[in-house]
Amino acid sequence: MAACDDLQPAATEAMIRQMARPLGFAFLGLTPAQATERAGYIRKWLAAGRHGRMAYLAQHLDERLDPARFCPGARSVIAVADRHPASDARQAPGTGAEPSGRIARYAWGDDYHQIIKKRLHELADRLETRWPGYVYRSCVDTAPVLEREQAQRAGLGWIGKHTLLIHPRAGSWLLLGQIVTTLPIRLEGPAEPIGDHCGTCRRCIDACPTQCIAPQGYQLDAARCISYLTIEQRGPIEPHFHAQMGDWIAGCDVCQEVCPF
Repeated sequence: MAACDDLQPAATEAMIRQMARPLGFAFLGLTPAQATERAGYIRKWLAAGRHGRMAYLAQHLDERLDPARFCPGARSVIAVADRHPASDARQAPGTGAEPSGRIARYAWGDDYHQIIKKRLHELADRLETRWPGYVYRSCVDTAPVLEREQAQRAGLGWIGKHTLLIHPRAGSWLLLGQIVTTLPIRLEGPAEPIGDHCGTCRRCIDACPTQCIAPQGYQLDAARCISYLTIEQRGPIEPHFHAQMGDWIAGCDVCQEVCPF
């Protein structure tokens, strides 16, 4: 296929942002499609079984490590983020007459997969109308894409010690999505990386009920995470985790609740 500039008006960052603005994403960034530089670490993390029983994380690994394997010929990634509830409001306590528990805030509303992907598809349709003949693949965390890394490259934040993306104003209360595309997008300049502002803070590490975050941070033993135990794991939860889990029955927000951002 000939370059976009040869046959059609050039796709520019400003035009992409203008098309996306009515769709209401909280944040949007763009970055060239590039393979991860952390392939060795990811392979070691999987080999050590840190992904627990989430076998899908080891499947399609080549695609996960390189957007051009996920979307052959990929040139660009459009990364988006939406906010979800971050207030200190707690769910109504139980009366004591019946069992009660807490649910992670990202699940308080409708299914974010459907909400974000619908808007990504709409943006992809707009792009296809303006620049036909290219491939646009929308994905919201179920596709083999390193979504946090792509969002970081696109300037949406940094990956904190609790391994979540942190935006300096919105914190880590974010839901991520991407469009991986063969469309070459002329960027106004390289995405300004947001530096790591975690510093010497250890709040997430020290507060984690199951100590699933490595002592130095930036690495997670997913098999110990309450979100994994209550959502991903199939079968009984090991008794030694019961007391540590407290009243969390679907997900966990502790590491985000204590984060200064």
